[in-house]
Amino acid sequence: ELAPIPVATNDLICNAIPLGDPFVAPVGATNQHNLCADDIGDPNPSAFSTDQTVWYTFTTPTTGGPFAVDIELNTGLPWPFGSGSIDLQVAVYSSSNNTCTGTLTEVDSDYDPIIFDEDLTVQCLLPNTTYFVMVDGSWLDPQGYFDIDISPAPSVPIPTNDLICSAVNLG
Repeated sequence: ELAPIPVATNDLICNAIPLGDPFVAPVGATNQHNLCADDIGDPNPSAFSTDQTVWYTFTTPTTGGPFAVDIELNTGLPWPFGSGSIDLQVAVYSSSNNTCTGTLTEVDSDYDPIIFDEDLTVQCLLPNTTYFVMVDGSWLDPQGYFDIDISPAPSVPIPTNDLICSAVNLG
């Protein structure tokens, strides 16, 4: 008899797996999966259509910023070279109340159909904020196993002329 397929516990955003603060030390999780997950009630990112989503969170430090992170998702080789791989897609959201019940706003998303692994550098992250990471598989290979790693990235400084009252006179 075959063992039952393990259901992804983080299928719903309110069951997201908390990865912590990547600015203290890089955070991540290995041997993750989206088996038997769905996308019911999930937002639609701009870079791809959802199929079988699972969720993770990370937090930024309480002071400082702006912050930036590198998110790396890795999977095995696709069939016939390997098994259990997934064609990964990733999106990052902020929440209006810093919880899973707030209104979600997409910060960034990415999908590269050429390779199964995915990486995304997310800039302009605010301090003292929980960010929600959606991991999905494309229609090509929608479910499988993967690793997720989040680490600090060099941040782009906020421009001094970001507000109309601080505009730079070009002549």
